[in-house]
Amino acid sequence: MKMDLYRDVVERIRGSGVDVVLNLTTGPGAVFVPGAENPAVAGPGTTLCAPAERIRHVLELKPEICTLDLNTMWFNTRAAINIPDHVAEMARAVQAIGVLPELEVFDSGDIQLAHHLIRDEVLKSPALFQIVLGIRFGAISTPASIMHMQSLLPADAA
Repeated sequence: MKMDLYRDVVERIRGSGVDVVLNLTTGPGAVFVPGAENPAVAGPGTTLCAPAERIRHVLELKPEICTLDLNTMWFNTRAAINIPDHVAEMARAVQAIGVLPELEVFDSGDIQLAHHLIRDEVLKSPALFQIVLGIRFGAISTPASIMHMQSLLPADAA
């Protein structure tokens, strides 16, 4: 989440003359690791932070796309916490500067949240989805899972 590292990578890519679509993540600011002695207190490795901090690099560097994780789930010993109000705040801000959110969905509930945000006109339609399977404690990676997840997407999803 270090701004100077994001800036360095983006400047190198843009300076290379290669025509690529830049996609920066907003995910790292969602990590919560329960403390060993008191699980209510954040332990080492926690990056949970305010929406403005999670998208600061996106607002400054203006990639074509940025990931917008809709999941709240466990990744082994750490949790990804994407508070719906925070997701909405980030979505509004990045779309206001012309960055397309790539909605990363890890389970069916994430798609339900996407429908809610589209219905409330927080997210523009058609929305771009990335279905992520096979992450421990998320949707399993099987043909049936992908078919199920796809069936839940909005009809105009990209």
